[in-house]
Amino acid sequence: MNLGRRIAVLRVLRGLSQKELANEVGVSQGSIASIEGGGKFPRLKNLEKIALVLSVTSGNLLDGMTIDI
Repeated sequence: MNLGRRIAVLRVLRGLSQKELANEVGVSQGSIASIEGGGKFPRLKNLEKIALVLSVTSGNLLDGMTIDI
């Protein structure tokens, strides 16, 4: 599973819309959609914010290790 798909799955499991995640991170909904679709890689500071909102580490998002839901 790639980074975008991991973010999308965790976002849905946390009950967040793309817009809600975007607001928490401080980016546009389109940016989240692009990241989840694999067309864009998040900036490091935004990756860290996404991880924080999704209650995982940025390392877990990047390396795809098993994530406790």
